[in-house]
Amino acid sequence: MKILVLGYGNPGRADDALGPLLIEELERRRAALVGTAPAVRGGGAQAAHYAATSGATQTASPAVAPAVDLAWSYELAADHAYDLSRHDLTIFVDAARRQAQAVRLRSIRPSRSVTFSTHAMTPASVLALARELYRAKSEVHLLTIRGYRWGLREGLSPGAAANLAAAVKLVEGILAAGETLSD
Repeated sequence: MKILVLGYGNPGRADDALGPLLIEELERRRAALVGTAPAVRGGGAQAAHYAATSGATQTASPAVAPAVDLAWSYELAADHAYDLSRHDLTIFVDAARRQAQAVRLRSIRPSRSVTFSTHAMTPASVLALARELYRAKSEVHLLTIRGYRWGLREGLSPGAAANLAAAVKLVEGILAAGETLSD
């Protein structure tokens, strides 16, 4: 089964970096497993700050096998429809402002409307576009992680760092099972 974990958010806006930081942590764990340096595609100081302050370690994780595709972006775009179409299971990861749970995982259905303006793509619209253009049959879920600070600053709030650790454990469990979530 081909799996994609796609985080999105802005690393320069405090807890909005939760999606990209989850990907960075999974990459570190995969690198520890295979004995290579992590593929860092961004995050920079934000990722380093999280690693230094959250107790994040270079824990090797067989759940994050090389066959699992990891990626992050500042925002979702139409291009992600192609990425989604090439996978059996896609998990989008984003920060959330208004949710009671530290971490929430829910299934995504295609949106009835697809928009292409800046900041308007949602996981549901990316899925709709993937189905329309590529006849994608992907199972898609959205993992949201509760954040608390959103200003122009680097570094996670203490609550967001704890929530990120819980989200990493959840995603590792899903990846270790290696099967769709609807089974």
